[in-house]
Amino acid sequence: GPTRLNLRFGEEDPEQLFSEFDNLFSAVARDGYTAGAAGWYHPYCRLFRDSLNRCVDFYWQSVQFYETESFLDSFRVSANSLAPNWGRRVMVSIYERLRDASLDYVADPDLDFVAIHLNVPHDPPIYHPESGQLRSQGIGLTYGGNVALADIALGLIVEQLKVSGLSEQTAVIIGSDHGSDKLPDHGSLPGAVPLIIRLPGQSEGSIME
Repeated sequence: GPTRLNLRFGEEDPEQLFSEFDNLFSAVARDGYTAGAAGWYHPYCRLFRDSLNRCVDFYWQSVQFYETESFLDSFRVSANSLAPNWGRRVMVSIYERLRDASLDYVADPDLDFVAIHLNVPHDPPIYHPESGQLRSQGIGLTYGGNVALADIALGLIVEQLKVSGLSEQTAVIIGSDHGSDKLPDHGSLPGAVPLIIRLPGQSEGSIME
């Protein structure tokens, strides 16, 4: 809802207020560390405002592209949402602003913990790998392109950590909210959730299944 978030842990369990439970951000703040969050879809800044030192979030299908000054102007902008490519335009805008905010946050030496929730590789497709362009329309846009864009975003974040001098003292954890069956040729399994952990100073790794 617009003012609260409810949780249900099982189909037969009653709904409970999210605010009644401890969470990762409150634990970080309670231990005396600073935290930042940059994400989409969920209202991070509202839910965790007491625990976050920096925050930015973007809501799906409600990103404002323009500051409207009149009813007619507002009506014109709202009418644009009827365009077939409106969802992709929103997705491109969210990605660009979320990417920039993420690069700013991970380079901030005053933040001890940063959580980033990217909007890719989630549909709709917005990246054309062959041209290296973000697009809101056109052929060649696939879910695989969004996977490539997520990889590019991760590379930018890792490079930003190196440039800022924070790489060797930062742990990087990469996960997902769910698996996907959209890339069967790449060994993607429904329900398989990736988890990648790189500890400070780590140069070698191993795969655990």
